Amino acid sequence: MKKFPIRLLRSRLSLALVAGIAAVGLVFAVSSFAAGPSKHKQTRKPGPTISLAGNTYTACRPAPRGRSCTKTPDGGVLAFWNTRFTYRTKSLPAGRYRVKVRYHNAGTVPPNYKFDVRIKANSGREQKMALPGSATERTASTVIDLKKGSNKLALRWVNDKERVGSYDTNLAIAGLELVKVAEPRPATKAEKRQQLAKEILQNRRITYWNSSNGSSRAVMQALADGKCAPTTAPNARGKCVKNLDPRMLETIKEVGERRPIQINAITEKYHTNNSNHYKGKALDIQVSSADGTVAAVARKHGGRRNGETSHIHLDWR
Repeated sequence: MKKFPIRLLRSRLSLALVAGIAAVGLVFAVSSFAAGPSKHKQTRKPGPTISLAGNTYTACRPAPRGRSCTKTPDGGVLAFWNTRFTYRTKSLPAGRYRVKVRYHNAGTVPPNYKFDVRIKANSGREQKMALPGSATERTASTVIDLKKGSNKLALRWVNDKERVGSYDTNLAIAGLELVKVAEPRPATKAEKRQQLAKEILQNRRITYWNSSNGSSRAVMQALADGKCAPTTAPNARGKCVKNLDPRMLETIKEVGERRPIQINAITEKYHTNNSNHYKGKALDIQVSSADGTVAAVARKHGGRRNGETSHIHLDWR
């Protein structure tokens, strides 16, 4: 997996120094707010963009009043009270990322204390992160979705605690790291058919009509084994259907989750010449009482019922 490291620059960099390294990389502009009933508005203009292809950095600026962040021995950022950090990234591929936060407590914490940190990307919802208080460096992570290009990441520490002579919580963030989460490979139609057939066979509400002309359960078992769907009628000429439409199986699975059904025929048994059954695009189902469920679910998955009345015949195009 490709990693996008994020390092925190020292908080006391002057705006002139930040401007001087503007040509070096991707940027995070970090803003901090002091704790208390009223919020201090940021009156200074955002710092310049720092670019370095494939990487993203951040600079921390004190709030207009007081000192809300400072350097740590490892080059990170130390927040003395409830603080909001805003990070801006550039040139990131869209996708799901694991955000890793390396942190420790730089003060003293009460028993069982956890830093309550909220993180969100752009205008999305905040996610909660509970970071156990620790004097030694630890790593916590969460997964977040980022869009292509520029993103705004906001971290907010909200539960600063202090009791004179007992404890004083200070959050030190040593560094952040974005790790691209590997996207799962979409299942092929063959894999999808096989998985659906296995799930259908496990549902006891779904039964099968077995006759001398063929067994619907045998067809379902063949699909679950990763094989083609067999035919049994003479006019099918021994054909084995390799491309059975998985939407048929999706319909069977969903209907079977709602009510008991019997599968009368898939590709087996006798049908008219050139029938959709022999193409893997038709299905016969029997139900004890008609309530519209089968037809509604079939329509959802692209199927249509014809006019047969002795059973429910569904076709897919």
